[in-house]
Amino acid sequence: GLVNCTERQFCNETTQCQCKPQWDTPECQWPLSVLGDGDTQRHSAVGGGYMTYFKFDLDKQRGVLSFRMATVDEERAEGVAVLFVARAYLPTPSRYDASNPGQGRGVHDQRVALSYALAGTYFALVYNAPHDAPNANYTFDITAATSTECPNDCSGHGKCGNNGACSCDKLYEPPACTATLVQLDNGAPSPEVTTTSGEWLRYVLNADATAGAFAARRANLLTISVHVTMVESGDGARGGGGGGHGDDDELDVAAVYVRFGAQRPSALQYDARRQLDTSAAGKVTVVTLTDLPAADAIVVNIGVRAARGQQLSVVLTATARPACPGNDCSGHGACVQGGCVCT
Repeated sequence: GLVNCTERQFCNETTQCQCKPQWDTPECQWPLSVLGDGDTQRHSAVGGGYMTYFKFDLDKQRGVLSFRMATVDEERAEGVAVLFVARAYLPTPSRYDASNPGQGRGVHDQRVALSYALAGTYFALVYNAPHDAPNANYTFDITAATSTECPNDCSGHGKCGNNGACSCDKLYEPPACTATLVQLDNGAPSPEVTTTSGEWLRYVLNADATAGAFAARRANLLTISVHVTMVESGDGARGGGGGGHGDDDELDVAAVYVRFGAQRPSALQYDARRQLDTSAAGKVTVVTLTDLPAADAIVVNIGVRAARGQQLSVVLTATARPACPGNDCSGHGACVQGGCVCT
């Protein structure tokens, strides 16, 4: 029989109505335009709730993919324009991969930048939010552009390749060479490493709980000593004695985090946490943990994070060994292979 398609549709080979490429959105309701690298296009948004979609194909990984939306006449532009971006699917105001943090009336120039962008199809949405201006109209320019700029310029700890990917120095990890990873030897101090303003230092200790000194008794005591020297102190940082518990959602406290197993600790997920004492140069913060996991191989992931505005020089030592009776010899002797040598 006859198929009646709308002006935004065409009849395909299976005699089904299908959206035309320029209207290939849910129910063919909103326009879809294709952007090229460096292209700038001018469009109009008509009425509150209006959506305008854009498609961008990225043929290979790049350091930065950015979308920029700017209203043409700021004084006459009404409504609340918001820019959303997603990879491999059409974004909506409630589902997207990235958006501009400065959403709201009066934001006439918005940019969303994706670092370490993988190859694929990206979609941008300019949404004319209804709010208190349901009939607001405005004209805007939108631009999509890529660059081989590396994330955070590799943080000064690596080289930027021509594909926008960092080749990180030893002890640092991609994508931005910001997280330092140090393999610890049981009982031996780490190399001295510097961390700055909210960045993480990452340490991992792999210890055989049954070898050598542990043959007679399984290791069940972990001692972590963190030797900290303040290189630079930020105005918002707090540096007190160990044992405090700051707000994990803030970066105004330097702290050490411990997590057993292969997973790294974070500000929200850890087995132990201790605020670092940064009140004076060369302060040592000690974390002591008992009742280690009953396994032949002990894996401990440790994270040290500087507070906002701080720069710290850190030397860390982690030691797993058998604990001695009497609260580890009650402070009146030396613990040797799980037994007390009293003084």
